[in-house]
Amino acid sequence: MNVKRRTAKASECFKNATESLGTLEKGFSLFGLTRGQFSMIDLVLACLDQVGPARVSLWTWCIAEYEVECFERLLMDDRITSALLVIDSQARTHNRELLKKWQSVHGPDSIKWVVNHAKVCTVQTAAFKLLLRGSMNLNYNPRFEQFDVDEGASRLRSDSQN
Repeated sequence: MNVKRRTAKASECFKNATESLGTLEKGFSLFGLTRGQFSMIDLVLACLDQVGPARVSLWTWCIAEYEVECFERLLMDDRITSALLVIDSQARTHNRELLKKWQSVHGPDSIKWVVNHAKVCTVQTAAFKLLLRGSMNLNYNPRFEQFDVDEGASRLRSDSQN
């Protein structure tokens, strides 16, 4: 088996999401530690700045009242060509109008209701397959947070393809 060597980097990321991310390349891998100065949405937007229009899959536990503005910012981004929101089943009773808006933008099947606490996102184009994971929520939260961003199709394949 010929395994490509990944470019791995660990960094204290005390700047904004774009500067902390740096330049995305094939095989890119970054582990970052922040002071909470940016959110998962900021990281997604920084990725879209580099890769352009993409399919986005966003996993989160819920959308709290203080995250609504951040989430609505994501709804306005026309670089998201299609999207899937994977959210905890209990979120059905919260932010109904916001979730209806998500479905009106991305389609009736664009929300999957599960038992979930993951904070994960994929950003996929023909050229890039990004996986973002971390402790950060959708909103600004001035606490130490960790995240990692990996590029590479092998990280995004389903178990049936491995």
